[in-house]
Amino acid sequence: MLWSGTFENCFALERIIIPENVTTLYGSLFEGCYNINEITIPSTMESISEAAFVYVSPQNVYCYADEPPLLCDSIQHRPKNKLPVFEYLSEDATLYVPIESLEKYKNNVSWNNFPNIVAIPERCAIPTIYYTDGKLSYKSETEGVTFHYTISDTDIKSDIGDEVQLTVTYHISVYASKEGYEDSYVAEATLCWIEVDPQKEGISEETATEAKQLQAMPVLIQAEDGQFCVEGAPEGTKVVVYDAGGVELGAAVSRGGKTLVPARVPQGSIAIVKIGEKAVKISMKH
Repeated sequence: MLWSGTFENCFALERIIIPENVTTLYGSLFEGCYNINEITIPSTMESISEAAFVYVSPQNVYCYADEPPLLCDSIQHRPKNKLPVFEYLSEDATLYVPIESLEKYKNNVSWNNFPNIVAIPERCAIPTIYYTDGKLSYKSETEGVTFHYTISDTDIKSDIGDEVQLTVTYHISVYASKEGYEDSYVAEATLCWIEVDPQKEGISEETATEAKQLQAMPVLIQAEDGQFCVEGAPEGTKVVVYDAGGVELGAAVSRGGKTLVPARVPQGSIAIVKIGEKAVKISMKH
């Protein structure tokens, strides 16, 4: 739940996204936030205080709840369904709702004051990231999309000292877009190279040293739906996921070039993925 007055009269707010799992908006949460233009209400929302959006006139509202959230008294939270959730709307304000709930919102007195009530556009499928033969590629189950990607490396650019370790680690983020669709959620991955000890039997120590310098294996790490997917680790390599405090969250052994490690890491935190003896820091941004 979100409590009364938290953002009251916050004129800097232009767009708000209420997090998933929030079920109730209490009191005058966004009262007087005149500049809010777009609001996203999650599928979990059940009730909204009559004062939550007083003097708020959004252009676009996206409500993902299958059942229209109840409008309630701001103090005792009793249903007050004869009042609109948003009292001040422009002539072209639009409410976007799940397509199967379209008629429910059109017939609900708390929501049908919107001049336009339409179905939420279908969202592009989240991309999958691949690394093959030295090239990154992206695929989406939605055909005809355009991929938008950002790649950054985490190698040290400047520091003080007499030694620099270059890790050659890249962070990749990509989303898909298509006209008439909502943009996909962002997919993220980390690409790094791990050293692989070459076969030393039958070759000189000098040759083995040269081979080790050249032999490195690319590994792609992705986290989604409570698990880490590590592709490219040598067969039989143990992969362990830790939190930032060093607590082990999950482990698995690579089979067929792919390792799935069940480990749930909160958004905004850091995970450490150890592949054999190589440890890679992963920032859980989304």
